[in-house]
Amino acid sequence: MFSSKGKGIILLMVSVILVLAGNRVTAAGISETTTIQHVYLNDEFVGSVTDETEIENIVADKVEEAQEDYPDFTFDKETQLKFVPEEVFDEDIKEDQAVKGIQDQWHVKAEAYEIDIDNQAVAYVASKEDAEDVLEKIILLYVNEEEYAEYESGTKESEKDVDPLKEPGSRILDIEFSLPVTLKETMVYPEEIKSVDKTLSMIKEGKEVKTIYEAKEDEDLEAIAARHDMDLDQLLELNPGQDEDKGIKEGERLYVTQRNPYVNVMVEREVFKEERIPFEKKVKEDDELPKGELITDQIGNEGILGFTYNVSETNGKKISETIVKKKSRKKPKQKSPEKAPRSFLHREAVHIHGLQMGAIFPVSRASAGGSFIKVSILHGQPPGP
Repeated sequence: MFSSKGKGIILLMVSVILVLAGNRVTAAGISETTTIQHVYLNDEFVGSVTDETEIENIVADKVEEAQEDYPDFTFDKETQLKFVPEEVFDEDIKEDQAVKGIQDQWHVKAEAYEIDIDNQAVAYVASKEDAEDVLEKIILLYVNEEEYAEYESGTKESEKDVDPLKEPGSRILDIEFSLPVTLKETMVYPEEIKSVDKTLSMIKEGKEVKTIYEAKEDEDLEAIAARHDMDLDQLLELNPGQDEDKGIKEGERLYVTQRNPYVNVMVEREVFKEERIPFEKKVKEDDELPKGELITDQIGNEGILGFTYNVSETNGKKISETIVKKKSRKKPKQKSPEKAPRSFLHREAVHIHGLQMGAIFPVSRASAGGSFIKVSILHGQPPGP
């Protein structure tokens, strides 16, 4: 431990050091600090300035120019540009470096919505409404508007048991994309933002992927290229070992490109159909008819059987169909036909000139009950009633 005398000596020495340091700072002429601004563009250091006004003016001019070119877009300079203050003694700041950096490197970005499919950015549109419009139009490529409106109306109602279909027809139970599709706000260069129609057209066209193709008998390189919407140079570029002057063998494998959908639209439907059930029809021979001719002995009405299906579709094509319910809506009915009275048969006798009396002539005319009748052909005048 220091004695009282020792503590006094230490305090005196500290005071002297502080006085000497203060004299040196004053002599150097930097007794006061200065605030400078470190300039960051997209989180990268560009330079430092003592006054940010010049840089702010450069940015404002660029935004104004971009707004004239893209009047429907919204531009935000603050998310790209950042100033970080610092107190310093040295005023020797190279401001030209920061100013030039902003002039050369700062490019205007606009607010946009990014459409991500399977965690990959596929397109940028101007607003959330545009992004949702794109997704709806993708669905409407494979579902008609009336069905989709009915589906949307049903999904917005509170969850409840839905009565099954009772008449022939179909309705949508569910619509899903085959991959995760998300929307998020972002900032991009204005030339990257597309209209709804251009974005939809791009997604319809699909993405180009490289795949392997196996040559078929009598195929040549030009035919293979045409089959995959490629020109010969593109095919040769993908397959440097191939020569257009040489033939290609059956079964030889080549790289080709093809268009695959960015995402598939999967639809689940409920479908109700009816099928007719025929009644059991019986026939028999009748001694009063010529040999080989039959008479209906039993008639009736058809029945109706109802089927409920679950149908799965991908991009408008049926993938599977499963019967989930089968119910008889109307059973077939059998009954015996009504026989025509004998007196009716006798009154059907007719007179045809030139035929002998007593000849039998079968006529394919049936009574209301469905039985054939026998007609007598007489020579002379027809008999009375």
